[in-house]
Amino acid sequence: MGLSIFKNRNIDVTEKLQSLTGLMGLAVMDLARVNRHFADGSIAASKLGLAGSIIELIDRAVTVEETVTNSTYAVDSTEARVYILTMSNDITFSVSGDGVTDSFVVILVQDGTGSRTPAWSGINWGDAGEPSVASDAGKATVLVFMYYDSEWLGFSSGTGF
Repeated sequence: MGLSIFKNRNIDVTEKLQSLTGLMGLAVMDLARVNRHFADGSIAASKLGLAGSIIELIDRAVTVEETVTNSTYAVDSTEARVYILTMSNDITFSVSGDGVTDSFVVILVQDGTGSRTPAWSGINWGDAGEPSVASDAGKATVLVFMYYDSEWLGFSSGTGF
């Protein structure tokens, strides 16, 4: 990513964090959340200096892309803002990291076989219930999740991509 150019520069942390989070579309990330990661030991502030650690956190927090081969998958809301997950079988999804990240996107992609079915544990989909997903091989469905009032809310953003 282009963010690595900041690793060896002396920067004003607050100003650059605000600038970088704006560029990355991470409007909900703020300095307090970054400090939580330093406090829990998941990122060592001494590794690259404070500015480098913030950049490392943002680099890690952008996208996870993988093929899911298990029948269950826990989306770790602290790990990424976007998950691109290829389903190789029927999968029951859950979310961990309640409330640490306010929102994230999951792009579910059917593998070459298609017709894989997701199920969701612990997600409030509202009155409509769990959404239908694209079933054709190679097609994708975009889902958005938001943490509100102590629960994860799920929204279908589109299907058949």
